[in-house]
Amino acid sequence: CFKTDQKNRHHMYTVGEHTVQALMADACELEQREAEYVSEEEWREFLEAYEKIRELPDINGERSDRYVRFALLFHDLGKPGCMKEDEEGNRHFKGHALESERISQEVLTRLKSDNDTKNMVGKLVLYHDHRPDPDKRSVRRAINKIGKDAYLLLFRVRTADTLAQSSYKRSEKLKYEKEVMLSYLDIISAGECVSIKDLAVNGKDLMEKGIKPGPELGDRLRELLELVLEDPECNTREYLLSRL
Repeated sequence: CFKTDQKNRHHMYTVGEHTVQALMADACELEQREAEYVSEEEWREFLEAYEKIRELPDINGERSDRYVRFALLFHDLGKPGCMKEDEEGNRHFKGHALESERISQEVLTRLKSDNDTKNMVGKLVLYHDHRPDPDKRSVRRAINKIGKDAYLLLFRVRTADTLAQSSYKRSEKLKYEKEVMLSYLDIISAGECVSIKDLAVNGKDLMEKGIKPGPELGDRLRELLELVLEDPECNTREYLLSRL
């Protein structure tokens, strides 16, 4: 990794050097960092959103640091094996997240890590480049896909990853992260439904309406979840039962 020059506008370090820089970025107190490649106002606005995210309850507790640091260690290790160079000499690493996730699971298994660590680190590595549109509808779907608690940690991973990159589009990248964080905060504060367990109805309610246990029950719950992810105001018992 330390010999793999990334050769594109988004990076100024080798893969190995970038990994070290990302780990250092997460380890430091961001409010003590000076604005780099962005205006003071842009940095302040980003920090305000980031601090609100860090203040949210985190069920992972002290394990969060371990999950995030492992994820940052592994997040780009698949790049050397996925590297392609175009005619202009720019290097691309399509599919590196999946390969990095595979490496993370292989190494963590060899280290006899517990399943919670392997699952969370694998998820953070796999989705570290997943960037939905910053509107609430898209963010709700992203939270449903990745998980509420994992997405909370993903902000730390993506922030450290961004701060370890080059100055290219740093302002746009931090603005995007700020907007996604604000959408996440709105979703959480409003208690919006982002998973089947958040629905105003459950499997028992559907069975009372005549739906038999089994695949059909799961399918109908997922259909109702789709409605609610699209429009959170649909998450009422009366409305959802009317859609059966």
